Amino acid sequence: INNCWMFVCYDVTTTQAPTTTTIAPTTTTQIRTTTTLATTTTQIRTTTVPVTTTTTLLCNYPAMDVILLIDASGSLGLENFQTELRFAAEVVRNLPLSRVNVAVVIFHAEATQIVSFRESDKNSIINKILNAEYPVNAGTATGFALDFVRTTVMQSTNGWTGLNTLLIVVTDGVSGEGSAVVRQAASSIHNMGVTVVAVGLGSLVDPVELRTIASSADNVVLEQNFDQLDTAAFVEPFLQAYACGSGTLTTQRPHTTTAGISTTAAATTTTTTT
Repeated sequence: INNCWMFVCYDVTTTQAPTTTTIAPTTTTQIRTTTTLATTTTQIRTTTVPVTTTTTLLCNYPAMDVILLIDASGSLGLENFQTELRFAAEVVRNLPLSRVNVAVVIFHAEATQIVSFRESDKNSIINKILNAEYPVNAGTATGFALDFVRTTVMQSTNGWTGLNTLLIVVTDGVSGEGSAVVRQAASSIHNMGVTVVAVGLGSLVDPVELRTIASSADNVVLEQNFDQLDTAAFVEPFLQAYACGSGTLTTQRPHTTTAGISTTAAATTTTTTT
């Protein structure tokens, strides 16, 4: 490049300075994101509330001892025996065990106490009743069973109070011991002031023997149909009459009989309330 000034020219050489480009180092920062999933554990506390079955009492039961004497003879058969047991269980279910003591005896040629007066847990008593074993091919010794109740069950050592006793005898037939034996055993029970109710089931019962067992004619109950025995329609009026002390109940159902026992033709139910 010529550069002139005042007629004097100079050769000017322009040298481009080398350009140094400095590239700043690039720092790449990698950000690692860690996602932590929070786990929420919820503890559910389950509280089991016992279910209480409330049975409406049929009456204001007096303090008393109730004995159930249940026939387990061979003539019954397993099905009818189990119906008797359900009847006994329903009776217990309707009683207030806070003031009513219960004892249960099954009998055939022998007698066995399966519940004593000292037991007070209703569920336990009912389970014992319903699980009682049926002795196959056993005879009927009603007099012996009544003596067993008097001499073994009705004892203070067994929890018997001796104040107010109701004995419920359930049977389907005639004792094999003879009428004199039954009469003596029943008389001994009656002399102790026990109220005895005789429940005759089916067509083979002897009304005369039932009357001997019962403490009065009003305390004889005849029921031909086993299927009715464990129903509320039978149990509730039964208890109202004999356990509540509200009156008397005499039930006679149509049934056929043999061996000279008379036939009842009409069904009558008489309830007397005082």
